[in-house]
Amino acid sequence: MRTKIELRSNNIKLRKSMSETECQNKSERICTYIQSMPEYHNANCILLYHAINHEVDLKSLFHQALKDQKQIYYPKTTATDLLFYRITDINEMRPGYFGIMEPDETTELLQQSNCNEKMLVIVPGVAFSEKGHRIGYGKGYYDRFLKDFDGISVGVGYHFQLESDFETSELDIPLHFFVSELGIVNVHPKE
Repeated sequence: MRTKIELRSNNIKLRKSMSETECQNKSERICTYIQSMPEYHNANCILLYHAINHEVDLKSLFHQALKDQKQIYYPKTTATDLLFYRITDINEMRPGYFGIMEPDETTELLQQSNCNEKMLVIVPGVAFSEKGHRIGYGKGYYDRFLKDFDGISVGVGYHFQLESDFETSELDIPLHFFVSELGIVNVHPKE
């Protein structure tokens, strides 16, 4: 079994080797799959992220969610946590932690009670397992957020990022689905 460090390094290299066109085409297919999910249709609130380093680009999902009258939130990183703020225009984002585009703190902060527990969070990563685990950049922000999250979690990545298994810890919070350009995998059903 490969270590998290090996998987992180290998998959980041593979992602960076993709052309912009390939990235965009695969991202569009992934967004289309997400839009077809009952979990997307049932959600009042959609939590997205701004792509970096050839991650899956969710801009088309953002625009569709606006048309579908969903409440849309993006994360802002603090020293230890992710806080999600509502946005209605992609131009409301500003460079934040590590230059990643983040919402302004003056917008509405996510209160899970405002979403009637009908939330869908789209989670980036560098590797995903068939058991629902993910490898991020190693800071644990999404695992800390997911620990108390009441909605459905969907990891998104390219098919080469899906692994049969890798080492995990008790702090790793499994996702419910993984979506790649090849389709949707129910990796950890919600009970």
